[in-house]
Amino acid sequence: MTKFISHREAVDKSIIKKSADGFVAEATKHIPKYKLDFVLNADQSSFNYEIASNRTLSYVGEKTTYLSVKSLNAVTHSYTVMPIISAAGQLLSPVFLCLQEPTGRFPITKAIFSAPNVVTSC
Repeated sequence: MTKFISHREAVDKSIIKKSADGFVAEATKHIPKYKLDFVLNADQSSFNYEIASNRTLSYVGEKTTYLSVKSLNAVTHSYTVMPIISAAGQLLSPVFLCLQEPTGRFPITKAIFSAPNVVTSC
């Protein structure tokens, strides 16, 4: 394996382009009707707790090559942040942060910075 692709990349790019162009054309008609403070964009971004490379040097003929990581859980799990930004350039508060914590709360043993404009969900 040398490259990861998403399902979206495997679909015909011309179909995606046509759909995106249609959305932009429709949205462009409606945006002037509103103040820029009321035109919002929300986007989710996912980040891995730990990034592990899928490339390494190994001996010819070696059947299994191991990669050492700090935590197997950190390699397979991620967190998601969702900021909302207005067309006027304002970051709306709060920013949503979705973590992998089974109880929905951080363990007491972990000291964590608490920001007033961030809402966490687990």
